[in-house]
Amino acid sequence: VKNSWDSYDPSDPDSNVADAWGNGGTGYFWLSYYDQSICCAESFDFDTDEDTKDVLRNIDMYDFLPDMEPAYLKFDSDVYMANVFEAKNNCSVRFIGLEMPEAGTDVEYKVYLLDPEGNDPVDGILMAEETGHFNYAGYHTIDLGKTLFIPAGMKYSVVVKASCDGVSRLIYSEDINKRGAEYYGKEQFKVYAETVVNPGESFVGIGDKWTDWAKIFGKVHKLNKKLNNDGFCYDN
Repeated sequence: VKNSWDSYDPSDPDSNVADAWGNGGTGYFWLSYYDQSICCAESFDFDTDEDTKDVLRNIDMYDFLPDMEPAYLKFDSDVYMANVFEAKNNCSVRFIGLEMPEAGTDVEYKVYLLDPEGNDPVDGILMAEETGHFNYAGYHTIDLGKTLFIPAGMKYSVVVKASCDGVSRLIYSEDINKRGAEYYGKEQFKVYAETVVNPGESFVGIGDKWTDWAKIFGKVHKLNKKLNNDGFCYDN
């Protein structure tokens, strides 16, 4: 890892070896894959390699909340999560992204081309499905192994079931909102989050019943207000 701190350059007369930082004054430092001390990331910078730079052109996503870690609820029965996207132009889906809150997560994922008259994120043509196991938590990009053509104006969905040790997880993002920052103290929370979840974007499925995530988190806000504890916001 390299940050913005100084490093030593013997060819630069203004570079002082005493001020150099990092491994041998290079400005780099080692960080173990197993390190658990980093809990609040400030920024991320992503790049694509030579194999994918020409195909990764459009990214459909809703979740822009930079939370420290995803939250989750455990369910005894199977619970499914889904995002629905609309193709802005003729495009191809080749990769999907999944965020795993725990190590050792098993996933099932499916991609549907949706029926224009359908109501649920599984009302349509199943275009791809697969299972996988992730030894490490974090954000994972999955190559579907084939290209799925989506005509302009059509909607498609990504449906995922995630579980650890056979127990399903409903994964979501939350953070302190303005009310929470004012309640807990502005000195501690100098920034707060504002989220927007529109109807028809995200869904939760239990059994064969699907519920719009916007309705769920809307009910959560109403309940929290009754309890005088509406200090959090939730994202897709």
